[in-house]
Amino acid sequence: MNRFFKERFPVFVSARNGSTPGSALPTFVYCDPAHHGISWFASYLDRHQVFLRRLPFFNVIYATPSRWKLDRASQVFTAIFRNANRLDPENLTRYFQVRRLWETRQHGSLTRADRDHLRAGDKQYKSEPFESAYQRWFAAGLREVDLDAIFGPSFLRQKIGFEAQLLPDSHDFLSCQNARPVRPSLQNARSAFRSGSRSRATALQAVAAPELPS
Repeated sequence: MNRFFKERFPVFVSARNGSTPGSALPTFVYCDPAHHGISWFASYLDRHQVFLRRLPFFNVIYATPSRWKLDRASQVFTAIFRNANRLDPENLTRYFQVRRLWETRQHGSLTRADRDHLRAGDKQYKSEPFESAYQRWFAAGLREVDLDAIFGPSFLRQKIGFEAQLLPDSHDFLSCQNARPVRPSLQNARSAFRSGSRSRATALQAVAAPELPS
């Protein structure tokens, strides 16, 4: 686990309410010191979102001594994982099929509704894990879109949770636990998010808001 979560924040599992025996809920804790901007949390989620999206369920606890960060952290998390619990399988399947027709230049097969669906899907699914999944499916030349085979059987039924907790104090150990953001400056962060998914761009809007003192 330390190989992938270099921040070394607490990770624990607990029994799920109403779950079958042996089914455990993994919880990932992110501890944010007072002097860091919320962009550090956005970078943490972005680094690990492909892994997290492959879990059947998970919970994230965001802990900070800065009260003003609590709502902002919730906005960032929602922006990145907003589609996790309400993905429409038929909508995604149709997007894959219509996009392949477009990219193989079978434009005559597309109706106006198909083109509208493609434009909407480009905005909704131009992120991970959707983009890499589409590329694998396209390269394999498969006729049918088997979402369970592409994403794993748990992906379409993923359940996620988020909690924001206020710490009573800013402890020294928080400062050395945090890995630096991918690009610390806001200007570079905007560039990185712009080239990525729409979800990351939405998250950056929350990050870019004026930061308040702790």
